[in-house]
Amino acid sequence: MTHGRRIAASILLVLAGVAGCSSGNNPALGTQGGNGRPAPPAATSAGTAGGAGDTGNSGAGSGDFSKKTNMVVTAVCTKNSSGGAVQVTGWDTRDWHPLAEALFVLPAPTVMTNVTHELCEQHSPYQVAGEASSIRALFDRDYTRMAVAINAGGESRHVGYVDRSRKFTDLTGDGGFGMTPRETDAAFSADGSTMWFTYEATSSDGSASETHLGSRSVSGDHALVDHWHGESGTEPFVIPPPSGKGPVALGRSRFDSPDGRRMTVGATLFDSASVGPTVNGMSEEKKGKPAVCDPVGWTGPDTLLCDSQDARNLYTAAPDATTPGQNLLPANDHENHGLLISPDSHRFLFASSEPGSPQVSVYLANTAQATPPAAPTKVPAPDSLTSAGWNAHFPEWR
Repeated sequence: MTHGRRIAASILLVLAGVAGCSSGNNPALGTQGGNGRPAPPAATSAGTAGGAGDTGNSGAGSGDFSKKTNMVVTAVCTKNSSGGAVQVTGWDTRDWHPLAEALFVLPAPTVMTNVTHELCEQHSPYQVAGEASSIRALFDRDYTRMAVAINAGGESRHVGYVDRSRKFTDLTGDGGFGMTPRETDAAFSADGSTMWFTYEATSSDGSASETHLGSRSVSGDHALVDHWHGESGTEPFVIPPPSGKGPVALGRSRFDSPDGRRMTVGATLFDSASVGPTVNGMSEEKKGKPAVCDPVGWTGPDTLLCDSQDARNLYTAAPDATTPGQNLLPANDHENHGLLISPDSHRFLFASSEPGSPQVSVYLANTAQATPPAAPTKVPAPDSLTSAGWNAHFPEWR
């Protein structure tokens, strides 16, 4: 695998000798329509779906994520011609049994944006980085809603969300006579109150098309708020920060330091106070400086967890260091990539594969440096994530 490509927040969990399951007989899809496909969600007008605490469910789509701690969350997407479904499961890290579950049935005309394509249509465990922060932003705070963009007919694109009861709420709505909405790349703010997205619109002088960054409130009148615009084709997608309502609009991951002073966006390090509400690719280099790596995340206010350059190990280092730190894993010939860091920053999950093998395993290791490095602990793959062909993403350790 070439440098710059990594498992990141997604991993194909495969057990040799276990047959694959089609979406037609997958029990996680719950009640299904004809031909073994998920029944399409009922469309609703904006404002008619359940509130932020909506816990309607179908099939496996039940469970309260809000009161669970020390839980690793996975998201598995099953696509088919009628749309598909995303199963979100929270796993107890002590024995890896499910603590909470939610099922989101996708509307048939769901637009495959950068992030949803990564979630639903990437089937290789080795793919361009799909960081946890971008997958996480598809869901509200406690996984009661999932952000989607739909094809509303012709060139019209609307953003909204589907809830656990299979209702789709269209936040764009019918704007009446005027400019056709072309809204996509939907993502929630961290508190779930706002949806951010990009859209295409004609410049004020009518001379060119521009890419805009906009938002709509999930409650109230859902009026469009424009935050930024640039040359058409910039195509940022939105990664909200872990707190507050403002986003960072970039095609890369974002991680904030525990003390909130600094953040990384991709492999660039920023002082948080200097960034402002939005950052775009054109101005990024003017406000940031190179970080020691494109990190897995922060293990402390002054320490990043990084994949090694050769993908054989992981290490911790100061964010502005110029050389890697001490390896955290024993010498090995596997390909290893960090996935998530525990809330207390003492442990991390990583994915590992042996040379020439399609089977990928997940391990737990300590972030503390040791001499010699301690051997990691293999995580037993839950039964529901061991069928060949399942692509599990890891959006959060909470």
